[in-house]
Amino acid sequence: MESSADLTSLLKRYVVTRPALAARMDVSLQTIHNWCIGRVPVPVHQFSRLAESLTAFGASDAEIAKLMRAYLQMHGLNDRLLNTLSSRNDSNDRGVVLLMSWDIKSGGLFSHFPGACRSAVQGIGMTCLVVDCGGDHQMKRTYVNEAITHRYAGVILAGIPGAPPSSVDDLFDTIQPLANAGIPVVMISPWNADVALPQGVTALGWDANISNSMALGFLRESGHERIALVLSETSPVSSGRYQGLDRTFSDQGARIDDALVVWAGDDPHNPDAIQEALGVATAIFARPSTLHLLANGCYAKNLRWPDDISIITIGHPESIPQLSSNPFTYVGIPVGRISRSAAHILSSLVEDGDGAYYQQFAVYGKTAMRIMNADGGSVGAPAHR
Repeated sequence: MESSADLTSLLKRYVVTRPALAARMDVSLQTIHNWCIGRVPVPVHQFSRLAESLTAFGASDAEIAKLMRAYLQMHGLNDRLLNTLSSRNDSNDRGVVLLMSWDIKSGGLFSHFPGACRSAVQGIGMTCLVVDCGGDHQMKRTYVNEAITHRYAGVILAGIPGAPPSSVDDLFDTIQPLANAGIPVVMISPWNADVALPQGVTALGWDANISNSMALGFLRESGHERIALVLSETSPVSSGRYQGLDRTFSDQGARIDDALVVWAGDDPHNPDAIQEALGVATAIFARPSTLHLLANGCYAKNLRWPDDISIITIGHPESIPQLSSNPFTYVGIPVGRISRSAAHILSSLVEDGDGAYYQQFAVYGKTAMRIMNADGGSVGAPAHR
């Protein structure tokens, strides 16, 4: 009965209701009641899921180990099995870094960070496992739990967003168990000056306001005023109504025309909104993941860039497709430098073993970015159509 009391006290200590534990473990509420009152001991095959769940709720390794040893005794088993599994876990996974990507198939800017990060992590002598959330917030939480279960040395988040409506709060709530478990976290994310990092998290990225300003400024310097936006609904680039671009327009004394904002969804066979924008705008500011869809709209209206329409985006060479004789003009993001810095910072946190005290955001600014394909690219003077 001592173990049942321990489970009950753990739930109370971390303010976890029995229904919440039942939902997380996908068992009935009656099952949790039976475990808590000691009517039925937790089955051995449920140990791992119970430990994962308690860890996610904030319980320490020592507390969980004590609970599991008590359950082993209830089953008449020696706790040598638990010690063996724990030591095996530590020895195998201490040098392993889990790198989480959001949606590699999207083709956006962040789909190219995993390769650069993996090379950088392996270059400093650590093993790097790359997993993809496929744009699914539940998978994001699953991978966090896996990192805790396997006691990975550290976790890198490459463009992982939070779920709406409070995306920042959701993201930090999701990764908080990593900090509680003493696993250092490095986030790669654009900086828009409104992120307060939680304890145990270090972040790297580029100044999204500057990259946006460089792109918009280049279009305006080329004489464009009727500028459309083609944005991705699943983009982790920035929060805000227009992913931070409304501030950029305002800073430059311009405004966003709602009629010229296109949200590219999952249906590539519905280009009507893009074609409508192409009929009015002289220039397009697009996310890299929308360029294929935008190009299809141009082909359908027999428009060529930069003669008939100007296009600019933000990315790096591997994220920018070549879809015409003229390459796309873009603001270059230092993916390689950011990835190498992420690997080295994570390595230092792992070696120091003191990740809970690191809170910083390393921001790459204007000196690290420049306009690529400014000449002979996809931006020209406004066409008279």
